[in-house]
Amino acid sequence: MSTISLDHWFPSVIGKSFHPEWIEPVLNSANQLWDDPNTNLNEQFYYNGRTTHGTRNLYYEPQFKEFGEFILQKGREFLELQGYDSSAVNWRPYMFLNSFKQGSAHAKHLHSQCSISGIYYLQTPPGSSPITFYPHQTYREFFDFLYAVKDPTNWYNMSSTKYDPYPGLLMLWPGWLWHEVVPNQSQEPRTSIVFNL
Repeated sequence: MSTISLDHWFPSVIGKSFHPEWIEPVLNSANQLWDDPNTNLNEQFYYNGRTTHGTRNLYYEPQFKEFGEFILQKGREFLELQGYDSSAVNWRPYMFLNSFKQGSAHAKHLHSQCSISGIYYLQTPPGSSPITFYPHQTYREFFDFLYAVKDPTNWYNMSSTKYDPYPGLLMLWPGWLWHEVVPNQSQEPRTSIVFNL
């Protein structure tokens, strides 16, 4: 009698690469922005945090333009590696700065109206929260057998995966992929640039 073979299809792809060369120039630009009293910041979006989300698009600002072009090129590369034609995408880049202090979090969400979402970490002091991803499988949580996981290390029953941040880490994923940042525990700001392409 043959045993069951397990095929796995339709992957949720997360891309990552390390780019320390951008930390200093982008962090300098970010600090200038944070320190400018005329900067329009959204300090209500996150508990004990601040962001430029909803106030400005850093992609079109001169001090971030070169980095923005780099991000857009990595977005193209991310799609090409998966067999897509990146030249057919109607790119609408949007970039914003995030600064999380202790207790700051971003509940489980996804990004609509874009092809790719991503993040580049600038500062990740001790206690910085990981980013957690969840499978985008409608109604998956309603199946009883999912509450009877015997081996949580088995690849086939994974319900989430997480990445610990570090300065220079670039991550990209499909905009439809659920993700979350649990409450941050660092005393110093966990700083990043988030983007939608």
